[in-house]
Amino acid sequence: MNHWFPYNECIPSNKHCLICFPHSGAGASIYQKWKSLLPDHIEIMAVQLPGRETRFDEPLHNEISNVVEELLDVVELIRSKNQIALFGHSLGASIAFECARQLKDSEIKTFVSASNAPNIEKEKKIHTLSDQQFLCELSRYGGLSKSLLEEKELLDLFLPLLRADIAMSENYICDDSCKIPGDLIVISGKTDSVVTENKLNGWKALTEGKFDHIKVPGDHFYHQNSPRLLLEIIKKHLN
Repeated sequence: MNHWFPYNECIPSNKHCLICFPHSGAGASIYQKWKSLLPDHIEIMAVQLPGRETRFDEPLHNEISNVVEELLDVVELIRSKNQIALFGHSLGASIAFECARQLKDSEIKTFVSASNAPNIEKEKKIHTLSDQQFLCELSRYGGLSKSLLEEKELLDLFLPLLRADIAMSENYICDDSCKIPGDLIVISGKTDSVVTENKLNGWKALTEGKFDHIKVPGDHFYHQNSPRLLLEIIKKHLN
C-alpha cells in the first residue's frame, strides 16, 4: 500500500485500524503474528520506520518529530475511512503519543507500552556511549540475541540503527502541556527493569481523556512473549 505500511495491500474501510509502532531496532514484521489473534473488524497496520527491513536503504531518523511529520498525511488518510487507535512499545510508545498529539482527536485511544513518560527527565543518555558501553547498557533491556552479539559484521550493520532509535527516544522530551485529548492506556510488564512505577504514572499528566495503567506478567518484551494477553486488553478498550 505504502512504504510506511508494507504489510497492508490497501487502506481498509469501515474498520478499527490499530496503528502499531515498533520498539528500538525492530521493524513492522514484529506485529505480523498479531493479525491472526484479532477479530476481522480490527485491522493491524504496522508502521515501517526508515532504515530497517523493507526500508533498509533509507536514512535513519533521530528525531521523533521528523518521523511523525512525514507519516501524518498517511495516518490522516487512514483515519478518513476508519476508526483508528495507536499502539507503541518502548520507543514506539513515544512515537504513538506524538502522533496522537498531532492528530488532536479525542476519539483516538493511545496505548503506550513499556515506556517511561517523556515528561520526566531522563537520568542517563546512552546513545553517545562507545560501542562496548552502549551494548552493555542495552543488554539490560534483554532484547539482544547472543548470535547478534557474536557476529561482528551483523552487529556493525545493526548498531547505527540501534543508536538512531535510542537517540530518538532519548531526544524526545515534552512537558505537562503536551496533552492528548483522547484516552491513554499504559501497559507494562511486572518484571520490566527498564521502567519505573513513578515514570510510568507520569503519563497520567499527558492526557485530557481517561487514564489507565495495566500491569501484566513479563519483562520489557512481554508483548512478544505473551501477545494474547496484551491483545485482549486492547480489544477490551476498543469495544
